Amino acid sequence: MLLVWMLLLVQANAQSLTDTTRFKYHGYFYKNENMEQKELKEIREFANTLVFSLIRFDSLTTEMIRDIADGNIDKFAPSVFDEMNRRIELLESLDFVTVAEAPFYPLIRFDKFDNYKRALMILKERVPRMDSLDYFYFWDEPDLNHIPGPEVMEKYIKEFKKVFPKVKVTTCYAIINEESLDVVPPDSYDLLMVDPYALMNEAREHAAADFERLYRSRLALALEWANKWDKPFLMVGDAFGSLSGKGKLFPTPEVSLWYYMIALTQPKCQGLLWFQYGYLKTAENITGVSIDGPPKEVMDVHRDIGNTIFGKASPLGLPMVISKDPPVPEIVREAMKLNAGINAGDSQSGLLSDFIIMAYSGPPLSEVTLERYLEIEEAGIKYLVPGNGTFNEEQNLRAMDLAKKAGFRIVPIDMRILPFALKPDIELDTAVIHQVVESYKGHPAFGGYVVRDEPNASMFPALAKITQEFIHLDSINEPLINLFPSYGSPIQLGFEDYRSYIRSFIEIVEPRILAYDNYALKEGITWYEAWYKDLKIVREESLEARIPFIVFMQSQGIKKDLRAPNRADILWQVNTALAYGTHGVGWFSYWTPQPDQGLQQEEGAAPPLIQSHYNAMIDLDGNRTEVYDHVREANLYLKKAGRGLLDWESQYVARFEAGTIVEGSSPMATPTGDQANVVIGTFAKDHSIRLVLSNASCEEGASFSLSLSPGWKTDQLFTFIAAKPAGDVNSLMEWFLEPGGSVIIDLIKTK
Repeated sequence: MLLVWMLLLVQANAQSLTDTTRFKYHGYFYKNENMEQKELKEIREFANTLVFSLIRFDSLTTEMIRDIADGNIDKFAPSVFDEMNRRIELLESLDFVTVAEAPFYPLIRFDKFDNYKRALMILKERVPRMDSLDYFYFWDEPDLNHIPGPEVMEKYIKEFKKVFPKVKVTTCYAIINEESLDVVPPDSYDLLMVDPYALMNEAREHAAADFERLYRSRLALALEWANKWDKPFLMVGDAFGSLSGKGKLFPTPEVSLWYYMIALTQPKCQGLLWFQYGYLKTAENITGVSIDGPPKEVMDVHRDIGNTIFGKASPLGLPMVISKDPPVPEIVREAMKLNAGINAGDSQSGLLSDFIIMAYSGPPLSEVTLERYLEIEEAGIKYLVPGNGTFNEEQNLRAMDLAKKAGFRIVPIDMRILPFALKPDIELDTAVIHQVVESYKGHPAFGGYVVRDEPNASMFPALAKITQEFIHLDSINEPLINLFPSYGSPIQLGFEDYRSYIRSFIEIVEPRILAYDNYALKEGITWYEAWYKDLKIVREESLEARIPFIVFMQSQGIKKDLRAPNRADILWQVNTALAYGTHGVGWFSYWTPQPDQGLQQEEGAAPPLIQSHYNAMIDLDGNRTEVYDHVREANLYLKKAGRGLLDWESQYVARFEAGTIVEGSSPMATPTGDQANVVIGTFAKDHSIRLVLSNASCEEGASFSLSLSPGWKTDQLFTFIAAKPAGDVNSLMEWFLEPGGSVIIDLIKTK
């Protein structure tokens, strides 16, 4: 087994070992019966994933278990279904990755398929929030719990996916001996988990020798098994012990660090879950003793690990644990050797590794409170450019302190930078850039540097100096420059044509991310051609430069210019940008700005533009508008749709009118029909294809039938919004898209 482990280490991608931002998940198997918002918010500070039970175990009666086995869960009291909906909604409001478990095991174990189908349909009807789950936890430790063969399991998983097509499926395997290596998981699982629990009750002292010995007997087996399958997996770490101190002891803090370091060496590993959080009387027993977990000192390490994964991209533990006592196990030292010479500062920031959901214009200074910042987080916003009066170091740091508590990041505007970004003939004072970097880069809620908005091309050389100085001093947090749209005048752009403007910016400034704005929702008209022209040019130029791009889009009105967007307008912007391969969205704006946006006129600069802004997500009086609800809905959708495209390659995009292609290319799929007005984005990963099919209009619905390239067929419905099948639900080949609606479908090759 040691030889197998060493081979795995050698094959690992060394550069990724210290890039913790590649981890998507960190969290717990959550066992507290009372899901309280306050406790969950505390966990959310450093964990983004919870495996939880839909049904409170303390409310589960013998009669309810009998009803489950018979598929008659409609006999449950209405309060049971209300609690299921409440649990999902609560976790979603805190932006957790939701992994729900329901006690359907008897139906599968005894192959009661008809009862199972009936139970699923009742769940579909009575728990509408089920459709918004990220994962369904299908079976606990199936290799130990007498499951049917994988072919039978496939039947049950596929039925679940037919009823809940938007929800992925996962489970956890307890790979604890050589016989476990023969276990075959069903192909339909989207994600695997392995829970070797390397320190069981025989590990009395949790010393380095215990970990190394039990690593070789269990954890190495689990990793060998997980790497056999072409699927991502999560490692489940030991975090529990007996309350009485008898039987299994709680793991020490060092154990959590060792799990974390070993997980980093596994390219297919996408994160860590800990078993368990909280006390449950009916939980697993070790020698007859109820268990709990984890103690505070272990939680503190979990917090550090989570902050590393979702905060600063540095290899937590790799340098510091060397000097720990007890010493690091030799098996972890071998993994650490692979990291030699890798500079943690080369790891990418959240702006480069995450799907960006940003907003401009936070609350004015008088409203910069935790309550208001929690409202921002509730809207699904992950990065805020505060503005609106927040422009100096003290104000920005206060914003970051509140954002840390609320669960998002700040990308500040700092007036110290502005003089060098406004006039091309001002010599850059690098000491000022040093000061700005030192002000913010260590803050856990810092998200990047705003350098300039909508620059003329004459500023590109100066902006290049500023950008490269920021990257030199802080390679983690990205400098951000937002560019004009194509309808800017030649005087504004500094070029006669838009492509030259974008290409010149990339060549001179050498940014690592491209950002631009386009506000196409005019009063009385939508500027479709300008919208699609800019998406096309920016997509092509960013692909050529191999950098991601984001689009700042409209979430407010400006009197005598822009209309206040409705739901269809918001979804149209998001979904067409997704089809073109955007890496994120920026909302202009969150809080309705003052006419001058709170900006002061700088010496030598033009006065701030005075405009009558209205009806952003929050109005001038601090009230939520209908736009808040529309953007929140879109952001929650992007949580799955946007992130679900991050590691897929944007290969083609095409726009169709009445089934006729008007620009671009779509070799894999063609829509037909008089109302087939759609944009199709084609994305590839390994041997699979993912299609984004978005309504090309925010004013009219789109209906179409889909024709696929020979040799391909639909595999699964990934997600959708404002869309419904127009024909056979199972074929996924006919759709009606509401104005702004979209559907994302996966294709596979036919055999």
